[in-house]
Amino acid sequence: ACYARARMRRGLAFILGIVLAAGWMMNPARAAPTPVQDRAKQVEKLAAQAYVFGYPALFMQRQERTMTTNVRLPLGTFAHSSKLPRPEDSEVLPSRDTLLSSAWLELESGAWTLKLPEMPGRWFAIQMFDAYGQPIGVVQETRAPIVIEGPGFAGKVPAGAIEIKSMTSRVWVLGRTRVMNDGDATVASALLKKWQLAPLPPTAAPKELPPPPLGRPQDLKFAGPEIFDELGEILKAEPPPKDVTDALTASEHVSMEDFAKIGIGPGTRPGATLSQELMAAVAQGIKDGAEQVDGELEKLPTRKNGWDLDPNFGTRGAPPVKEAAWVLRGLDWPFAKDGLLFLARVDDGDRVLSGAHEYVLHFDKGALPPAKAFYSLTMYSGRSAALLPGA
Repeated sequence: ACYARARMRRGLAFILGIVLAAGWMMNPARAAPTPVQDRAKQVEKLAAQAYVFGYPALFMQRQERTMTTNVRLPLGTFAHSSKLPRPEDSEVLPSRDTLLSSAWLELESGAWTLKLPEMPGRWFAIQMFDAYGQPIGVVQETRAPIVIEGPGFAGKVPAGAIEIKSMTSRVWVLGRTRVMNDGDATVASALLKKWQLAPLPPTAAPKELPPPPLGRPQDLKFAGPEIFDELGEILKAEPPPKDVTDALTASEHVSMEDFAKIGIGPGTRPGATLSQELMAAVAQGIKDGAEQVDGELEKLPTRKNGWDLDPNFGTRGAPPVKEAAWVLRGLDWPFAKDGLLFLARVDDGDRVLSGAHEYVLHFDKGALPPAKAFYSLTMYSGRSAALLPGA
């Protein structure tokens, strides 16, 4: 017995020795980070924050230049959809209820006027965004002229006009007009052609198209440090509005002055001031920022009874990562205060919807959606988000 106990003690000691040795081998003493490593981590974090902050402005500029120079659509000119989408078009979450209208403006210190024809009994809404993807206003079902004013505008506005003020020169005007069916789309299309955008004197219409884009907006997440050169030109031409920088400081505890320390700012280029090692940290920061935006995209909606709803879209001053996620998703959604979009990918038991099953959409008596204009139901593919036949 004594021998057995002694053996056991030696065995336990042996096992304990292995664990201690393994622990020692798994946790070697770590050398303190060098100043260069600390600096690289700081640069990486700032680059990620700058990417998230700058993403909407970069996306908006590339979108404008793609839609104007590539399509040869002059500034101050509407592009109107003239027919409803079909399943074979393969569009992502298209609307079967509205025709879209899109125009880009470069206001500088001037203003443009939008005049609308009589559109009796037809609902429409016109949303406007600044150069940072921030909403600057929305109008619905009006005959009054709409005056969109640039920063520093001090001209005279026509009596009875609706004034929309922008703190940036670049503005995207996005219209949404209600249609009932394919035949009604033809009628609505004829009305949309009568929408008139014109510079308010003494503002003059630009004679040249903007420069071509440096890349597609959807490719920003794959870009390298050179996108901060692009952002530097935007910050120089379009200083961010105060509520945008305030949101950056409030949510990220960082400022434009901090970005300037790594060469990101109005008219600056990180490559002109940072070493090759630190530029590698900038490149990693871009990847980190893109992952943050992708992750926030999944957090935008809240879910109840299987329905996803984003109740906040259309508000200014959101945290930069939320604003970037909205831009990534697409700004062609109705502002939440004007229209709600509910999306269901699962049933009320949180089971993924499938064409192998039948579903019932139930409203209690007297509890139909309280829509002042209209409500509709559309069915999309769970894989591609394109329209399904019969939707």
